[in-house]
Amino acid sequence: MTSMDNVEKRAVIKHCVRVGMTPTDTLKFMNQGNTGQSCKRSLVYKWHRRFSNGREDINDDK
Repeated sequence: MTSMDNVEKRAVIKHCVRVGMTPTDTLKFMNQGNTGQSCKRSLVYKWHRRFSNGREDINDDK
């Protein structure tokens, strides 16, 4: 997985937080369909918590 894939996933997670989805619903949403790529639970929960706590930046910390 490239860093761009991670950034794109974080953007989706950020959107899900903004519309009020729970981490569980966000994980289900991101893993639905037959894309061949699944999103790890730990990634979703970690970033969901960060965005819920007010983080705005979707990029890695320097």
